Amino acid sequence: NVLRRLPVVLSSQFSEIISILSEHKGINKRSYSKRSVPLWLEASLKKLSTEGKDALFLMEENKDPLYRFTIDELTRKTKDGHTPPSHEFFSLCQQVHDFYRELEWDLIKLKHRFFQFMTQALESVKNSESICFFDDLVNRLCDVLDTPSAGSLKQAVNKTFKACLIDEFQDTDPAQYKIFSHLFENPGTPFFMIGDPKQAIYAFRGGDIFAYLQAGKNVDERYTLKKNYRSSPKI
Repeated sequence: NVLRRLPVVLSSQFSEIISILSEHKGINKRSYSKRSVPLWLEASLKKLSTEGKDALFLMEENKDPLYRFTIDELTRKTKDGHTPPSHEFFSLCQQVHDFYRELEWDLIKLKHRFFQFMTQALESVKNSESICFFDDLVNRLCDVLDTPSAGSLKQAVNKTFKACLIDEFQDTDPAQYKIFSHLFENPGTPFFMIGDPKQAIYAFRGGDIFAYLQAGKNVDERYTLKKNYRSSPKI
């Protein structure tokens, strides 16, 4: 077990590891200074002593200090023409690093599978319970526009609504824009989109800058409010 062997090697050869790095001619001394190396080793030893075989290291630069002693990082910090420093401790650190990377990818795969399962399970529950969220209303209507029923839907909407005006258009997403632009694309149907381009970047409100830009390309006329009517000058 690497995590069982690691603290043994580190505690018994603590000074030797420091000497190897301090005396090595090719290692970057700015990265591996006489002050930093002992501190990193002490922090690693403390973590191993506290957490034992269950210790979990974030093997990234500027995270857990053990990363500094991996063979990959030592090689990267060694000048061209020099052989990187060698020691059992460095090899063990590399093994921990490889394990961390493998674990990291496994977690990403697990999350991906979970979201697939959650999406399918949620759809199943909504169908069985006849539940429909707001996003479902938008997405299903958007999907209908790609079916043969789109023509009759468009005709029915145009009979009911003679014009379309969307305020706060900067908060419109691509699906919503597709719905309105398809349903009110007749030349004789007034279609106004009113929005602030500076606020179109706020995705947390549901807006989409690309939908806003695309809408700007598809209009016949564009008008800009050049005077600020929402505030008054300081008196």
